[in-house]
Amino acid sequence: ETNKSRIKINDFEKVLSECSKAFIEETINEKLELRPALINKFNRVTLVSIENQERVTIDLNLEYTIDEKTKSYTNLVVVELKQERFNRNSAIVKSLHYFGYNPYSISKYCIGMVTLNKNIKYNAFKQKVRKINKIIAA
Repeated sequence: ETNKSRIKINDFEKVLSECSKAFIEETINEKLELRPALINKFNRVTLVSIENQERVTIDLNLEYTIDEKTKSYTNLVVVELKQERFNRNSAIVKSLHYFGYNPYSISKYCIGMVTLNKNIKYNAFKQKVRKINKIIAA
């Protein structure tokens, strides 16, 4: 179960404002010293089907930065389908399957971290990174 709490901010905060810090502390009942660990950028297209009660996000031009290190995936697209209950008859599911793209679970954040942070154990993500490299090489 996920419970989301949000506040409106004026712009992206690379360094958290006092208001944002107070919100986080109040929400989790803990004071933390937070700092950016990974900066990720991507372009997103969102498609919504009211009829099928589904939403598709298409992320492209992924770019990750940690300190001065950057990794870009310009010919990789991450498609995420959100449905109340998985529907194989969905047009997007059928289209992706037709082109040979089957469901695969990844975390964009984890891929960015393992790609740029050499202190993270690579083995847990090896298969996923290999699959991504195979896709972008095609």
